[in-house]
Amino acid sequence: MPLLARRIALSLLLAASGAQAAPWTYRGTLHDGGAPANGRYDIRLSVLDAGGVQALAYPLTLSGVEVKDGAFAVDVDFGVDLGQLGTVKLKTEVAQGGSGFVALGEPQDFRAKTTLAGVCWDTQGNAGTNPATDFVGTIDAQPLLFRADNLIGARLQRNGLGINWTAGYDVQAAFGSSAISIGGGSGQRAWSNGSTIAGGINNVAGDSTLIPAAGISATVGGGIANLARGQFSTVAGGSANRAIGQSATVSGGEMNKAIGVGATASGGAEACAGGRFSWAAGYRVAARPGTGGELCSITNATSGDSNGDEGTFVWGDAIGEALVSTGPNQFLLRSEGGVGVNGTPPNANGGFEFSIFGNTPDEGYVELGLIPKPSLNGNTGERVELGVGKGGAGSNDADLRIAHRNNSGSFFEHLSIRGDGSVIVRSNPANLAQGVQLAIGAGAWSTLSDRNLKTDIQSILPLDVLERLVAMPIQQWRYIGQPGDVQHIGPMAQDFAAAFGVGENDTTISTVDADGVALAAIQGLNQKLEAENAALQAQLQQLAARLAALEAKREH
Repeated sequence: MPLLARRIALSLLLAASGAQAAPWTYRGTLHDGGAPANGRYDIRLSVLDAGGVQALAYPLTLSGVEVKDGAFAVDVDFGVDLGQLGTVKLKTEVAQGGSGFVALGEPQDFRAKTTLAGVCWDTQGNAGTNPATDFVGTIDAQPLLFRADNLIGARLQRNGLGINWTAGYDVQAAFGSSAISIGGGSGQRAWSNGSTIAGGINNVAGDSTLIPAAGISATVGGGIANLARGQFSTVAGGSANRAIGQSATVSGGEMNKAIGVGATASGGAEACAGGRFSWAAGYRVAARPGTGGELCSITNATSGDSNGDEGTFVWGDAIGEALVSTGPNQFLLRSEGGVGVNGTPPNANGGFEFSIFGNTPDEGYVELGLIPKPSLNGNTGERVELGVGKGGAGSNDADLRIAHRNNSGSFFEHLSIRGDGSVIVRSNPANLAQGVQLAIGAGAWSTLSDRNLKTDIQSILPLDVLERLVAMPIQQWRYIGQPGDVQHIGPMAQDFAAAFGVGENDTTISTVDADGVALAAIQGLNQKLEAENAALQAQLQQLAARLAALEAKREH
């Protein structure tokens, strides 16, 4: 028995190096009389403190351990974590055939962490590991699960050519798709290769109808009920957003859509980037999608060709009025509070619209328009436009004009600076011939004074005009604010109005009236001179007759 005992003790101590995490599996050999043992043996193990006196766990009796050809394997579990006890003493006893247990020498030092090195991972960290051989995981086709309170919190599983990582509650990676990552959350669905959902609730990456080809590398950063369906598409967060097109992006917000290839919907709500490389941001705006793609929920956003309004930029404020593009490559802004550059808008209430019209009813003109909002004076489309257009035949033939237009098609050109050098200023929207003009090469204004444009025509008394002009004060003066050496000669508007009763008011003098008074006064002066000349001629004739009579008397 002593020889057998020594051999068993030696085998147990050596077998400890093959132990795994509790319950340990002891694999050892037992020899009897120098030959491999066969049969059943009883083994009792006791864990004592470092002094070998106090028991730290109940003795563990392994009854009827089967030994075959000298080899045995048996599970050992003391019910405690020996790795937390530091260095202890291990007392080993053996019995056979109902005989009493015999101690195998003195209790031996035993340290679980040292004995199990390379078999278990220490919760306080390991040292000296080899990444090629030391790892946590599986080496067969089974997934690696992580549990908390016995619920699966995360799963690592090979699928196709890659490893899928799924964490959270009620999450799913499509069968047959690989390199999927679901970081957490609840109700997540990743349907395509390389798709990622970082977190959130009920988000989807990929297209479940086209597993696994569509939506490759689609990404949802978080939020709730978001969908990144296009290849390389991204939804950063928010709620109920959709990135449909290839490489489309939605940065956040809610109910936004990026439908076109490379389209971007940036924050806000109900913003829709419908065409290729379009961009929509703010509230209820749309770079209109075509009828061939998924449609936006914005009013009037469902019309157009199958490609949508590509290259269009739309940004809208928070007033809620829909702003929808009408064609490709447009740049649209809605800012009810005004637009400021290097400062805030002077009118906090906004009240105007600033637009550039690339194709006005007058072909060849590009117009910049300022349009009062309908809330101001019931405006229904009236606007002032600054336009550059077709011009004449000169080398510098572009025309510049300021015009008025409304939605009914009415058009009135206020100012036209022609490419040939002429300038026309019109004053009556009902008749284009009223106003003034500067002819080609001229140095003075010409008044548009067509007889056909005049009414209430009356005759005047030139002598009366002359008398009133002679009575009207003509003075020398200068305008307030002008330098002292600048002087003018002329009447006061009040005196002119009192003298002649013409013009729009008594603070201005129309050049037409001033010219008319001057011409009438010339006529009056001419009439006066002619009358005086006729009187002088009559006097001369009388004097000549008298002289002739006197000479006739002298001769007789």
